[in-house]
Amino acid sequence: LLAVVVQDREAGAGVQVWTRGNMHWYMKRELRYGAEEGAVMVEWDDAATEVLRVTTAAGAVEEHVFAWDVSASVAATVGVVDGARLLITPLSRTPMPPPMAAATVQFSAPVLEVAWLPPTPATSATSATSAASAASA
Repeated sequence: LLAVVVQDREAGAGVQVWTRGNMHWYMKRELRYGAEEGAVMVEWDDAATEVLRVTTAAGAVEEHVFAWDVSASVAATVGVVDGARLLITPLSRTPMPPPMAAATVQFSAPVLEVAWLPPTPATSATSATSAASAASA
């Protein structure tokens, strides 16, 4: 895991969490802080490597625990979060590994989470939430 702090005096700060796989860096999460929070500092826990501590100049202290779980839909479709993109591949039809994908859904902000909705007799659907919006397909 890699944490990157992005500072902007007017817009505030962001902490991006990246992971690497298949020779590609994926942005898995972005934490946003307003300009009133001031400078942002990050530190990974030495003992629990999935724990990230974020401290702001305004005195806020947060602890984030990161874990990823691979979950396929009933139709064997998987979705991979990569910043503001959701890479979707139906593995029952094609063995295309990420970062390649059968389809890409572009959002206006980084994707926060993806969930497979229970199938109906006619469809199989997914739901994704980003920092700016939510969508279902």
